[in-house]
Amino acid sequence: MKRFIAISCLMLALSCGKNVPSDGGTAQGEGGGSTPPSEDRIDVRIATYNIRCLQSTDTGYKSWEFRKGNVAKLVKNLGFEIVGFQEVSEGMVADLKNGLPEYGFHLVGRNDGVSKGESVGVAWKSARFTSVATGRFFLSGTPDEVSSPYPAWTSTDPGRNRVVAWAVLEDRASGRRLLVFATHFEVGKTDEVTIRLRSAELVASRAVSLNPDGLPFVLLGDLNAKPTESSQAELRKTLTDAYSAAEAAGVREGFKGSFNGHNYEPENYLDNQGLRIDYIYYKGNIDISRYKVADDKYDGYYPSDHCPVFADLKL
Repeated sequence: MKRFIAISCLMLALSCGKNVPSDGGTAQGEGGGSTPPSEDRIDVRIATYNIRCLQSTDTGYKSWEFRKGNVAKLVKNLGFEIVGFQEVSEGMVADLKNGLPEYGFHLVGRNDGVSKGESVGVAWKSARFTSVATGRFFLSGTPDEVSSPYPAWTSTDPGRNRVVAWAVLEDRASGRRLLVFATHFEVGKTDEVTIRLRSAELVASRAVSLNPDGLPFVLLGDLNAKPTESSQAELRKTLTDAYSAAEAAGVREGFKGSFNGHNYEPENYLDNQGLRIDYIYYKGNIDISRYKVADDKYDGYYPSDHCPVFADLKL
């Protein structure tokens, strides 16, 4: 019954433009009424970016103090209108928001589902989009509670939670809406492949249950998996991989891989599908006109150990 009420509330928000919580989550937003959608489609540049959490061993050009300004420059210079962020440590949140004042944010801390611990989240150009509804769910057997994959999905406690932050965004000019998920799948733990597969199954399921109006849907994330892994095969059952769609359409640019690991030699280090772990998936009435792994450097270095991936989509 609790789940039915939550879904009903979301349906009301999608039709009336009000902010409501997700199952087990809190809602935030900028408000604003709904504008009747135009007949024309809209173009939007969407990206996913793991900005590397705070690490005490990161010094010099790897330190956040060195990188933080360049992360913001990259996002603005490449004109990202919607971004899914991963690995935003508590100590990085203020810097990220200060560096990108023209963006709205919905960041979710994995320790408490609000602000504690490392965050994932969605950001959007405030001049263009307004948030209609936001929420979160955990990648676990009890997704509406603050929880980890243990014990439902793994035999060993991984000692950390994984979460999905979601937002329904509305284009101010046209009234067009889309549902965006941002997440970061498990890595480096016992049963990680199984955890990622179960995470993919849950994401695919929630992409339906949280979208009663069938809005265009986008999943942005560091999914810590090669394209050949079972988790990605599961997502491709119902979602379109932007990389593959762009390749088929002849609009994919640049390298294949996205994890640079702060490696600079050889220059084609990123031209490796095994390093493609950052993804843009989509579903609905969407076309793609460009896809690129952005290997831009600032002050001679990548701003993170991941390169952002962006796609130009027509909704």
